[in-house]
Amino acid sequence: MDVQTIVCVDGVAPHIKTPEQFGMRTIHIPLKYGKPTTKQIVDLATAVKIGKRRGNTYIHCHHGKHRSAAAAAIALIALDLSTAQKMTKRMHVSKTSTHYEGLWVAVHSVVPIDESACLLNENSLTSKVYPMGLTAQMIAIDEALDNLERMEMYNWEVPEDHPDLHGAAEAGILSEAFRQLGKSEAMGQYPIDFSERLTQAWSTANELEKELLSSSPSAITLANSMRALEQSCTTCHRAYRN
Repeated sequence: MDVQTIVCVDGVAPHIKTPEQFGMRTIHIPLKYGKPTTKQIVDLATAVKIGKRRGNTYIHCHHGKHRSAAAAAIALIALDLSTAQKMTKRMHVSKTSTHYEGLWVAVHSVVPIDESACLLNENSLTSKVYPMGLTAQMIAIDEALDNLERMEMYNWEVPEDHPDLHGAAEAGILSEAFRQLGKSEAMGQYPIDFSERLTQAWSTANELEKELLSSSPSAITLANSMRALEQSCTTCHRAYRN
């Protein structure tokens, strides 16, 4: 396929040794499930521009259809190589969920950027961005769980005072945070029980995300997942929080 550049938009840092053995360059631009920042948009455009000079570029994320599809769309529009109309059609082909509204908003709002912005940005891209520290990850988990509890109070409808909240996106952020934490170097400081608790919490958050993405989410399943997550956090804090 003549892929010479791999752009990873997953939160978890990619493996880079194997691609390097085949002469491929890896660029890591971790995205969440909301609208990317202005810097991330420039980074995506820069990464694809670099890739075009080398051959083909492959963009991937964890599921392979949400963040990666949006990232490809954003990069091509920013480089003035396609339009939002064409790219949204491709995102539907990739089965990008409409529940991740921030990704769709980004594709419709991005505009072509000046080529000089990419040239100035080339040296800032790295092959691996390590996950945040344990404390920062726990803050992200707490915020996502708070947002999910707020949405549950509104029967999983978007709260009027928080129109930016979307259940599946918040569950995705929570699932991603647990997954990143489970793969971080910090795990070596804790007993195996801590890692097992994280794995179970990730599994529950992942199931919650899947349920919220379904066409007819079960209220009972959502409630059970939320109680399991809350209990998981409470018991883990009781055992390990100093």
